[in-house]
Amino acid sequence: MGRAGPATILRASSSSRSRFPKRAIRSASASASATAASEHPPTQITTLPNKIRVATESTPGHFSSVGLYVDAGARYETPQTLGASHFLDRMAFKSTTTRTDEQMANDIHSLGGQILCSSTRETIMYQSSHSHSGTPLALSLIADTILNPAFLPDELAAQQDAAAYEIREVSTKPEMVLPEILHAVAYGGTGLGNPLLCPEERIPAMNAPLLRYCLGEWYRPERMVIAGAGMPHQELVELVD
Repeated sequence: MGRAGPATILRASSSSRSRFPKRAIRSASASASATAASEHPPTQITTLPNKIRVATESTPGHFSSVGLYVDAGARYETPQTLGASHFLDRMAFKSTTTRTDEQMANDIHSLGGQILCSSTRETIMYQSSHSHSGTPLALSLIADTILNPAFLPDELAAQQDAAAYEIREVSTKPEMVLPEILHAVAYGGTGLGNPLLCPEERIPAMNAPLLRYCLGEWYRPERMVIAGAGMPHQELVELVD
């Protein structure tokens, strides 16, 4: 159980937005422990009345995977919100208005699998891999962390310190710095040229009001896909609906 490290955070996405649901389901399917199949299972997609898309693949195995994939990330940041994606990632699965940090950790432990958040330039992903019976709890944890985040001052301060250390560590690794420089040059330092990690000088600006603003701007139903692998399609639709 854990959250994504620098290497995961710095993995950029280059897929077109029009293929977003299939990109999400491929990521969820890859997380499931499944036996090999002679044919790739078909992807089933349902669009709910609120415009959230639910996509599944029925894969055999002892584990299920489910994830929320948001059409968000560094490319959507402005000078005023630069760095917010990195901190939404870091603040995932912390205290909420319905769970303390300890309760969140205990519920994650009870999944018997793993749950994490990671971000790219075009997607913020909340993913869980667990036993078949764990899907309702996994969805509850994901929903709680995006709908009811507490953004407590002490937790934000801890993540500000951790982010500063992470940025300094990454700056010593040329294989991580070079792609960032190439993106900045190729896209003029905006949009896809925005950095994946919060610039160090922007860390003090990462506060609860800013993060809530970004949640409101980016986390809209039409920008979301709930993708699952290893469960019946209608079962996931009913859990999400």
